[in-house]
Amino acid sequence: MLTPSPVQVDKIEPPVLYGDEVGHTLLGQRDQEAPRDDGISDPQRDPVGRLALGNSLKPMPNDLGRVAGGNVTPTVTITMPSKINTTFSFDITFTFSENVTGFHISHLIISGGFFGIFGITTINQSTYRVQVFPTGNSNVKVTVLANSVKGSGGTGPASHVSKTAIWDVTAPTVMITGVPSKISSTADFTATFTFSEAVTDFRKADVTVTGGTAGTLTGNDGDTEYTLEITPTGDTNVTVEVGANSVSDGVNTGPSTAVSATATWDAAPTVNIIGVPLRLNSTTAFTVTFSFSESVTDFVTGDVTVTGGTKSSFSGNGATYSLDVTPDGGSDVTVTVAANAATDGFSTGPASAVSETAIWDAAAPTVEITGVPARINSTTAFPVTFTFSESVTDFVTGDVRV
Repeated sequence: MLTPSPVQVDKIEPPVLYGDEVGHTLLGQRDQEAPRDDGISDPQRDPVGRLALGNSLKPMPNDLGRVAGGNVTPTVTITMPSKINTTFSFDITFTFSENVTGFHISHLIISGGFFGIFGITTINQSTYRVQVFPTGNSNVKVTVLANSVKGSGGTGPASHVSKTAIWDVTAPTVMITGVPSKISSTADFTATFTFSEAVTDFRKADVTVTGGTAGTLTGNDGDTEYTLEITPTGDTNVTVEVGANSVSDGVNTGPSTAVSATATWDAAPTVNIIGVPLRLNSTTAFTVTFSFSESVTDFVTGDVTVTGGTKSSFSGNGATYSLDVTPDGGSDVTVTVAANAATDGFSTGPASAVSETAIWDAAAPTVEITGVPARINSTTAFPVTFTFSESVTDFVTGDVRV
């Protein structure tokens, strides 16, 4: 059995940290005193003779966050308005990830505006500021060129960095939906407010509700859509109104004028039946008129029932319809409109059936005269009473001969 020969090492110290020429650290062992015939090949050693753990260099971060063989270049954040609506100047701030040098106005590109005469102002070694004047009617875009500054890890930023202020002179508008055109109950409904762009500062107090009670407003700053629950008080219209200039898009307020939507309180349509005679004594046709309290649809001849007669021509639209009725003779004629026979687009009506009756009356009225004494012997006046067999009209003093 072969026994491996031990490697002769005069001295090996415990692992220690070493710093390279730029402050990086490598974990290894001192090997200056170790013989070169220890079985470890040269590729396993770094250029200064340190042993690499696991046969490879193990980089460790230094105090700036860089690692051996992987320097981090400086980055930059541009802070400026997201929107503008005037040519008034504004400041742009450039914040680098570390202290840098060499930042100059020539390292910036601008469109839609121009830089102030003072160029770049140094706030500190990592923060700089420049004044910008918009030309108006266009976006302002500012770009930091790649590798325009020098940091401890090299030049940066690695690529161009840009930011834009959008030219926006259009006030946000709003559309209110979800408010029914008509209501006939106190059931809740939800109004939706859809803005033309993302807005802030929209609150329940910005909405006025008449004829109802406002509930919970949902939505957050930066949204384009909000909702509000509304409970009608009943028997009156409900109006929902968004006040003028109640929201902001960051530079403009809107809507420019108040916007509203109204739910009209609408009870069920009612109907009056006109043209049915109180009495009749012939089979001559008569015309019945149906007068609704508002314009309706879906009212047809089948919604009318006639007893003691026959239906014929039916016509009409909107709030007025007519029907010709021919009595059968010998019996009363009743004309009935069924409940919920017509609709106004929201409610149906009438709430209950409505009828009118013509009484068949072929017998002529009779009269009985009382109060005339059988004999008289003076000029003293006496009253005479005329009692008819039924109610009559057109009876006047000229119809009585004495």
